[in-house]
Amino acid sequence: MVRFDEFFAVFLASFSVLYVFFHVVDLLLLKEVVARASVLALNALGQSASLSGVVVQSAGLSFAVVTSCTGAVSFSIFAGLIAATPMKNKAVYAVMAFPVFMLENVARITLTLMSGQSYQLMHNAAWMLSVLVVLSLYMTVIGVERVRLWGDGRSLKKERKHKRKR
Repeated sequence: MVRFDEFFAVFLASFSVLYVFFHVVDLLLLKEVVARASVLALNALGQSASLSGVVVQSAGLSFAVVTSCTGAVSFSIFAGLIAATPMKNKAVYAVMAFPVFMLENVARITLTLMSGQSYQLMHNAAWMLSVLVVLSLYMTVIGVERVRLWGDGRSLKKERKHKRKR
């Protein structure tokens, strides 16, 4: 188990470093991939869409794909949570999760542009769903790893002592 203050400190530090890194480094290639995938998704769903650089245009709306639309922010939150969690295979889980966050953002952009005049509401609602994706994936990892969070360590010591007696 880990104390909450230790968990939060590691999470905040890890998240902050990644967040700043992703916003300082130009992620143009990643933006282009997400923008192209969004156009492909819109066209596959019967919506006429075009691309100009990293700006997706559909149904009279334009959507500029910025760093926050690539999955980098969701990844930063998830990686911060993973870094703060006492378990093995942290890098594996982080690397495996990035494509999930990219695809989730393609879906978010696609839904936003398909929503027409209520695009702002859909954009915000889809961002809230992004948080659920991050937390669901994290809870899945915790379940797979059987991680026990929070505590002062006393209950863990009692549990270990109890296992030895058996």
